[in-house]
Amino acid sequence: MGPGREEWADAYTSFYTVWAWRALAANVVASVTIGEPLIVQGRLRIQEQEREGKRWLSADIDATSIGHDLARGTSAFRRVSPARPLPLEPVRMTGVVSPVDAGEPAAAREPAREPAREPAREPAGAATAL
Repeated sequence: MGPGREEWADAYTSFYTVWAWRALAANVVASVTIGEPLIVQGRLRIQEQEREGKRWLSADIDATSIGHDLARGTSAFRRVSPARPLPLEPVRMTGVVSPVDAGEPAAAREPAREPAREPAREPAGAATAL
């Protein structure tokens, strides 16, 4: 707060290296741009190093949560659906028209083809004629 006043005042800017992993990192990349005010929650690590004979301190935060500071602006939240595992068998899409085919008459398009199938495997020890 400022002297004699009951209000908050901005102080000097502090810079921290913030480490985010996995889904948090992907969501930060999609949601945040440089210069936006953020609130970061996580574990603070202070590291002491020596460079060219001078002692340096660095502050790193291992983030568990990152978000926009809503006291300084607005934000729109979009829920991200979790990744789904790929199917084990190939899936045939019916009724799908590519943008290239969309302008052609239906008779000019090739009919849909069955997906390629693997040849049947012979039992172990069976001879195959070449």
